Amino acid sequence: MNLSLVKFLNINEVMFLKKKVIAIIPAKHNSNELPRKNYLKLKNKSLFEIAIISALKSSFVDEVFVSSDSDIILKQSEKNGANIIKRSKNLCLKKSTANQVINDTINKINTFHGYKKKDFFVVYLQPTSPFRNHLHINRMFKLLKKNKLKSAISVKKNLSLIYKNVKIKNKIIYPIFKKNFVNCNRQDIPSTYVTNGAIYIFLASNFMKKKQIPIFKSLAFEMSQKSSIDIDNLTDYKFAIKISKDYLIY
Repeated sequence: MNLSLVKFLNINEVMFLKKKVIAIIPAKHNSNELPRKNYLKLKNKSLFEIAIISALKSSFVDEVFVSSDSDIILKQSEKNGANIIKRSKNLCLKKSTANQVINDTINKINTFHGYKKKDFFVVYLQPTSPFRNHLHINRMFKLLKKNKLKSAISVKKNLSLIYKNVKIKNKIIYPIFKKNFVNCNRQDIPSTYVTNGAIYIFLASNFMKKKQIPIFKSLAFEMSQKSSIDIDNLTDYKFAIKISKDYLIY
C-alpha cells in the first residue's frame, strides 16, 4: 500500500445510518473518444488514482472497490489502498452501461467480500470527474442525514435555456414548452439542472430492485461548473490540465 495514503484510510468502521459505505470506482483499460483516458494524469496522479484518493479521504467511506479489466489499473489501485474487482471484457464495451457495471460489482462484493446478507450504501465515483473531491462526498452524506433520505445525485445548473427551445415541423416553428417562455427574459425562465456524473449515492438493495441507479426523488446536490467538469475528449483534458493547479484537491 502507498504509505502516503495510509493516513486517509478509515481504520475503524465509520458506518452511515448503521450501514457500511462502499465506494465503487469504474476504471476500464480503454475508452472510445479519448483512448486510455483513465490513465491520464493531473498533477502527477492518474484519473483513477484521484478518484480513489477522493473516496479514501472521505470521513464517510468505509471501503473502496475499483472495477477494471486492466491488471495495471488493478495493481496500482491496490497500492493506493483500494480493493480490486476484475471486470470481464464484455462489460467494457462501448455499449456497456454504468448500471451493468454496478450490478456486476455489487454481485461480486456480495459473493467474495462477505456482504451477501448485509445492505450497504454505494458511492459511485467515475474517474473522469477529477474535480469532485472528498469534501463534496462528505457534504452529500451530511445533507442525506439532514433530509432523512437514502439516495443523492450530484448535479450542475444547465446553462442553456431549454425552455426557449422550439421544434420544427415542415419548416414551421412550434413551442416545446409553454409558448410564453420563448419570449421571456432570462431571469424569468425557471432554472434547470443536469446530472454531472460526479457522485451517485444509493443503497445497494434499492439499486438491485430494478438494476439501475435510483434517480428520481433522490437528493440533488448542486456542484459548480468547474467541479462538474467531465473529461470525455482531448479538449476537456487540456482544460482540466489548465485549471488543475487551482481547482484539483487531493
